[in-house]
Amino acid sequence: MASKKNGTPGLVVDAAPRTIQASTFKATCLELMEEVAARHIEIVVTKHGRPVMKVGPVDPMPPSPLGFLRNTLIGQSDVVGPEHDVWREPTSDPLDVSDR
Repeated sequence: MASKKNGTPGLVVDAAPRTIQASTFKATCLELMEEVAARHIEIVVTKHGRPVMKVGPVDPMPPSPLGFLRNTLIGQSDVVGPEHDVWREPTSDPLDVSDR
């Protein structure tokens, strides 16, 4: 696959995806898969001159949003246990205004 330079200095733009006949793709499928993965290119497979499918590299899977913070908790305290001090009976009446 050839690259061509655009008018902007230092910017390289890839040419159109490489096309290949279905019979050639069938005969060299494994080598083409290796080339696609190594060079990160796309190949268009044609049948009787018509594009039939496009073979391209797989982007890496994004991390799952479920469990991505697993094993990152630093504290060792019980974060789901009851807080017994909050449930104790108060020593004074919070509604009693005579002390004010």
